[in-house]
Amino acid sequence: MPRTPESIVTALVNRNARVTAPRREIIECISNVPRTFTAEDICGQLSHIGRATVYRTLKILQDADIICKVVMPGDEMAYSVSADLDLETGASMMPAHHHHAVCTVCTAVRYFNAEAIEKAIDALSGSVRGVMGEIINHRIEVYDICPRCVAESDE
Repeated sequence: MPRTPESIVTALVNRNARVTAPRREIIECISNVPRTFTAEDICGQLSHIGRATVYRTLKILQDADIICKVVMPGDEMAYSVSADLDLETGASMMPAHHHHAVCTVCTAVRYFNAEAIEKAIDALSGSVRGVMGEIINHRIEVYDICPRCVAESDE
């Protein structure tokens, strides 16, 4: 199901998070963003809401797997609304561990899992034993031109 403001509120309520009026406005705002956004984008659109409230809300939404933090080309931190939510329970339908493909033209973020990457990380962990500790997590962003932008450039 698509991510709607109502499904995001349900997800937060099911995680025992308070849903205040400012948080509802932030949720409404990010629900209407077609691509990635920054905290500054939200602060600019909702200037009557304090910056601390925006940043706290984004952290809560990230912890609830509703949004993902993505490193954009140029190392700018942005957010992307995550995969769909179950409309009844508000549960995230995104795989727990995933990577990001970021289009350098339209900034669309796509999520993917790759067994080859996971095997490479396991091999790396085994080959650097004694040099570094146990690898407990990793984050990978791949920058590309998405299929839609490639098709549009071919026209």
